[in-house]
This record gives sequence, C-alpha cells and structure tokens, in this order.
Amino acid sequence: MDKTIRTIVTLLITLMLLSLVITCAGKKPFWGDETSGFIMTYQLAKDQKLKYEANTTQKQTMEMMGQSMETVTTVVSKYSITGVKLDEKKNINSTVNMQEASIKVKSPMGEQTLDLSAIMNKDFGLIFSGCGKKVAFSNPENIEVNMGMAGKRSAESFFRNLLPRLASKPIKIGESWTVDEIDTVKEGGLDILVDSKTTHTLAGLENIDNLECMKITAKATVVLEGAGQQMGADVNFEGDGEMNATWYFAYKKGVFVKSKNSMLMEGTATVTGPQNMTIPMTQETTIEVNLVQ
Repeated sequence: MDKTIRTIVTLLITLMLLSLVITCAGKKPFWGDETSGFIMTYQLAKDQKLKYEANTTQKQTMEMMGQSMETVTTVVSKYSITGVKLDEKKNINSTVNMQEASIKVKSPMGEQTLDLSAIMNKDFGLIFSGCGKKVAFSNPENIEVNMGMAGKRSAESFFRNLLPRLASKPIKIGESWTVDEIDTVKEGGLDILVDSKTTHTLAGLENIDNLECMKITAKATVVLEGAGQQMGADVNFEGDGEMNATWYFAYKKGVFVKSKNSMLMEGTATVTGPQNMTIPMTQETTIEVNLVQ
C-alpha cells in the first residue's frame, strides 16, 4: 500500500513539474514578440551606469545687410546616466553626470571655445518615465553656462532630451507611434516656443555590438516662435524645420544604444530698435549619440 501511494505521489509530482515546465515554456517574454508586438520600456537598475558619447555639428547661415554670415558650432560630450531607484509611480530616478564636453564656435568674428566648467563632473537628478518622458530635473544651484552671443544656458538644457520617446503600446514591425511635444527654450535672450510632432516607425531588428536591438526610423516636423531682446533691440523669430533620424533600442535590456539625427531649420528674425532688420536664416544640424558602456 505504501509503495502504491509513493508511486502515485511520484507520478503526481512528475506531472506537476511537467505542467510547470510547459507553462513556463509557453509564457511570452515581458518584452513581447513579433506576432503580438514588442513592449518597449526603459530599465535602469540601482547603481547601473550607462555611458554615452555625443557629437553635434551645427551650421547656421544668416543674411544680414546683403551679406551672408556662416557660423559653425561643434559640440563633443561624454556623459553618464546612473540608476538610483524606481519610485512609487514606477518612474526611474537617476543621476546624470557630464564627464567631458567641449563647444567650439567658428564665425566671421573668429573662433571661440566656450567654458563648460560650471557643469563638469557634477551630478544632476533626472526623473523619467518608462517611456523616456522627463518628469523632473533637479538643478538646485541653478548652474549656468555662458554661451557667448547665444546667452546663458542652465545645466538642464544640456540634458533636456537625453532619451528617445518609446511607444506606450505593443508595436509590431512596420507599425508607428507619434509623439507631440510643446516646450519653451531660452536661447540668446529669446524665449522660443518649440512645437514638434515626431513619428517613429519600427523598421526591424538588428544586432548592434552584441545587443538585440529594434531599429527605429523617425521623422519630425518642428515649428518655432520666439520673442525677446538682444543688445537693446526687440527681436521676433519664427521658423520651421524637418528632422530625420535612425535610432536603436536594446528592447530586452531596456537600453537606448545609438542614434543619428539630421535636421534642417529655416526661419526669419525681425529686429526693431535703433536699426530695423529682417534676417533670414537656415540651420543644418547633425547629432550622433553612442552607448560606450
């Protein structure tokens, strides 16, 4: 009798384990799949540090009093994002640190290298949602960098849009999601309203540096309106532009891996004061960001 009971118990345990194995094997990974759609969410564990390098080149051309003036700005930076905790709303609390940065400006007035020491090697608190939307940024010391003719910038402006925005629903290859944003940027004494609409499309899957990544293409339209004062004159600005980008997201690890953006902006500045002028301008910008750790 005891042997029979033991046999039955053994059989039940075997069937239970077999059922558990089958159930686990049948569960979909939390990042989804091609059939049901991929679930995109950023992940950053406590003390996990991600290091990035970014390179920006911007060429601006202005027409003033019958003359064309070209200014080329190059920005090279290395920064890190370190996980602190996940709060009660499941937002990611992190710290951002600018380890290296240089800004060089070449214009008809000569070449200039801007001093960024005010933000170097300081930690700034950044809270962002699982889809990459900035929730809060802490800059208690109100640290500013003098950008020369472009005026002063706070530390926050350097970390305003660190991460591409992810889809809030499962996405299949070929499907898209759209992000609408309205933001205000202080630039050269002007308060500029930036209204953008970006459509991201999951183009496919690709292996980047041994990471399984989603390849995403993006197209954006941008409208700008601004007003303020420069050198005692009132300035009104309006413009629009288009952006194209390709970026990669390691969906199993929840990590932004790399991106390449190109943007063309066209606008007009109207100056009233001691001398009235209308200044057409174009601005071409390329930005590359790469994960280095």
